[in-house]
Amino acid sequence: MNSKIKVLIVDDHPFFRQGVSFFLNDTKGIELVGEVSSCEEALDIVTSVEVDVMLMDLQMTGMDGIATTRALLEKNPSLRILILTSFGGGEKIQQALRTDAAGYCLKDAPLQELLTVIKAVAETLFIGEKTVKTHVANALHKLGVKIRTQAAFLANKEKLFQEENA
Repeated sequence: MNSKIKVLIVDDHPFFRQGVSFFLNDTKGIELVGEVSSCEEALDIVTSVEVDVMLMDLQMTGMDGIATTRALLEKNPSLRILILTSFGGGEKIQQALRTDAAGYCLKDAPLQELLTVIKAVAETLFIGEKTVKTHVANALHKLGVKIRTQAAFLANKEKLFQEENA
């Protein structure tokens, strides 16, 4: 990966936003293109600033991270959105991932873990469709199934995606 990953932070807590900004500004391979405090600002800026990965707070005043993720991906389907949350599981995370968010990271995770997640999502930015199809085919083979639907049924049967009780 030769180019820098362009990151935008969307969080309504200035202290958190500034802390992550400070960390990312000194990180090789990352270019912080901005930080905004609301979902509405994120919707405005995404048309004027090139962003690869957006760090999106799940719960904000006004429009929440789930609705914003949907709206952003309608404007720019290639955008990778990482949900930032204080909650480790449950329906909100599942809703966020159903919007095609690229993943999530807990706000109390070490900063190095956030960096790892950003880089993992950005790596998906630079792979082609053929590579993705190869990875899917390999995963299906290892699971002993032929199609993705069978893999989903297997995951459901093995309760790999059960919801945590709060």
